[in-house]
Amino acid sequence: MDKLNENIGVILSLLLTIFLCSCLVNNGKGNSTDNIFSIKRADNSFVTYDDSLSPKSRLPEEVALKIKTETSNDSSNILLSVFEIKYNSNIKLYVYKIKSVINIQYNILAYDVSNGSVSRNPIAIDGRWMENNEEGFPDSSKLLKKNLLDLKDIDNDKKNEIIVRMRAHNGNSYNAVIATYYKLENLEFKKVLNIEERYKYPMNRCIIEREYNTCAIRAFLNCKDFNNLFLGEVKLKAFSIISKEIKVEEYETLIVTGSGVNEQEFLQNGD
Repeated sequence: MDKLNENIGVILSLLLTIFLCSCLVNNGKGNSTDNIFSIKRADNSFVTYDDSLSPKSRLPEEVALKIKTETSNDSSNILLSVFEIKYNSNIKLYVYKIKSVINIQYNILAYDVSNGSVSRNPIAIDGRWMENNEEGFPDSSKLLKKNLLDLKDIDNDKKNEIIVRMRAHNGNSYNAVIATYYKLENLEFKKVLNIEERYKYPMNRCIIEREYNTCAIRAFLNCKDFNNLFLGEVKLKAFSIISKEIKVEEYETLIVTGSGVNEQEFLQNGD
């Protein structure tokens, strides 16, 4: 009996040692940022599917720590991927994908390579309806055709705005792509404009497409039987509507948004 008790004591001691070592290893991994890498795509954008072909590089320590802090706010969060995007010679953008129990979210932060500073308040993008190239939607209802992130100087101040596209969905009543334009000021993002770039019109299943160019939003109708029917345009000044020109009366209320109401509020806030 004494021998049996001695053996049980040895076994319990070994199990306790293994458990403690395992905890130390796991804690070390949890606190480390060495195992976080970013994907650098040739199109200087990000995607919603698993990109295993583009080159990867280790994240700067400051960026990795910021991402780990943001991710650890919810115990159910899982960091799935990080994309590196060149904004200019000194600043990089990092898009990181977080999956939780109820949501998929893409956050975007800016990083200054010259001094190691990062954004205090990253952009947050709802990714639920664009995952894996809009998986679950039939091809006829897939709306994302452009890069999910683009850089373009829209106000001729010699600084690129950051354009981020998101798939919006509300049953059969609303399906659209929203492009949000941000200015980057001292590594912080300032929203300046929202454009409903593509809207699936539920009445005839056609697509209303809108483009922003030279302080104007122009709307076009694309259907199975014809393309690029010019519907009209709104002129903007300081991103506010100053005039509207209608070419097809039937679509008078749809030049800016599919809802046809609160146009200026939508342009400013996306609501």
